[in-house]
Amino acid sequence: MKRILRLLASLVAMASPLAAQSYLVSSPGPGSVYSNATTDTVYPIGYYNLGYEFTVGSSALSVSALGLWDAGSDGFNYSHAVGLWDTAGTLLATVTLPSGSNTLVNGFAFAPITSVTLAANTNYILGAEWSALAMMPQDAVHFNPNGSSPLLTGATLVGDRYGNFGNAPAGLSFPNGSDWSSANTGAVSGFTNPPLVGGAGASFIGANLAYSAVPEPSTYAMFAGLGVLGFAAWRRRGGKKVLAV
Repeated sequence: MKRILRLLASLVAMASPLAAQSYLVSSPGPGSVYSNATTDTVYPIGYYNLGYEFTVGSSALSVSALGLWDAGSDGFNYSHAVGLWDTAGTLLATVTLPSGSNTLVNGFAFAPITSVTLAANTNYILGAEWSALAMMPQDAVHFNPNGSSPLLTGATLVGDRYGNFGNAPAGLSFPNGSDWSSANTGAVSGFTNPPLVGGAGASFIGANLAYSAVPEPSTYAMFAGLGVLGFAAWRRRGGKKVLAV
């Protein structure tokens, strides 16, 4: 019985990282998120909905918070909405990060959501809204114009996505467009470093999410099987007497 209990404890310890807190983007900087260094930090003027599509890996993800990169780690100049969608455009979760200082993790501010499970091997879209007028201080967005180089944790990048944009403040919208181009930046007041031409796979790293991996069904089956074996051994050895060993 002791051997069974020790085995069960060791398997639980092995499985415990599955429940550990992880982040889709670990850092906004080149060399960590981006595998090439041709990354621009820009300060959009006007309103933009920018994000990216990703494919969840072999383990489902239980998302507990959405976040946004705080350039300079000195607080947001204005509030930002962040959203998570499926590819059909259904909004699965959204938060609004307030202006001012927020608690940061790896340079990102997060706000909790009611847990949402993202299925394994399935595509989703994460995006955020920027809405700075010309007379306002702006908050930066990290942009890679040269292909799908960001390395995400628990997922792989599909490419950039963008939604409504223009010269007047507007709310969060589904990023249904892809392959941002210089024509988009020229349509409004734009970025400080135009043109940011996005080929297939270009991406905007601003939005982020916090998650824990969901164990495979086989993991639960393993623990259930060990529980049955342990209970059988307990019965054979006289029930409650074993508890005193």
